[in-house]
Amino acid sequence: MPPTETAPSSTEEAVSMEMQPATVHDLPKTTEQIAIDNDEETTSQCSSEPKEAAVPSDKVRLNLLLVSGKKLVIDTEKNDTITQVKMQVLKQWPKEWNINAPTTVEEMNVIYLGKFLANDTTLEANNIKNGRMTTVHLSIRTATSWKEDGKAMCGDKHIMM
Repeated sequence: MPPTETAPSSTEEAVSMEMQPATVHDLPKTTEQIAIDNDEETTSQCSSEPKEAAVPSDKVRLNLLLVSGKKLVIDTEKNDTITQVKMQVLKQWPKEWNINAPTTVEEMNVIYLGKFLANDTTLEANNIKNGRMTTVHLSIRTATSWKEDGKAMCGDKHIMM
């Protein structure tokens, strides 16, 4: 007759568990690991939202933000001057944004990292690189934005026109 197997006693189970090395999965999670897990869950939940198309490596994608909160995204070249970028903005200006729409490049200022970019400089000269989206601010100074009920602003003073 073959010998019968006996169920291990609780002492034998404890000894056998002590003999096996613990794995990372057996250890309790730290607060940092829980935060990482939560971020991964949030990211996977948000994955159903449409993603931005990747920026081609030979292009600069500019995310132009207006004071109103509206934004316009254009693809351009790193060797384009700020004047060329402004001309592209004029061409792509959405029709529904007709309030205070610029009519010339002189009415626009491009601001990057708090600096007004000179019209004759290139994107590359202003440290704006290919292959990524860069956010810049677009300030519009139209004739109507300078006038207010027949008054023009000059510094802190109103001048009658």
